[in-house]
Amino acid sequence: MKVFSNTFDAVGRGAPKANRNPHVAWSDVPEGTRSLVLAAVDVGVPAEFDHWVLVDIDPRLGEIAEGAPGEAAGRSGADGPRPPRSGGPAHRYVFLLYATDLERVPLGGTFTAADVLEAIDGHVLDEASFTGHYSLDPSLV
Repeated sequence: MKVFSNTFDAVGRGAPKANRNPHVAWSDVPEGTRSLVLAAVDVGVPAEFDHWVLVDIDPRLGEIAEGAPGEAAGRSGADGPRPPRSGGPAHRYVFLLYATDLERVPLGGTFTAADVLEAIDGHVLDEASFTGHYSLDPSLV
């Protein structure tokens, strides 16, 4: 399985316009996949931060457009990738895509990436990831 984005360049630099989700697309989803799970986690910061957790994605969609509401693809919670204005190093966003044999992830209400990973344990058919880098100061990326 592959996951990629045209929001970030070939070496992972960039970010969506405004503070909204980037474009994310996938291919080569394994046979038997009933739903996808997508998580975007800001790593390398004092406390990892879940920017986007999306479950119950129909694998036939093939992509989520930049700025598309999460509800168009599944159940989600999202906070755009814009880092704080305090400067500092570029932020590293890891996008993780999981193919599952679940039609619906057994979670309700609000949930974190850790909650989702626990819920899909034993149901993951394949996974893929890419990393995007972003800073308010482009010279830092």
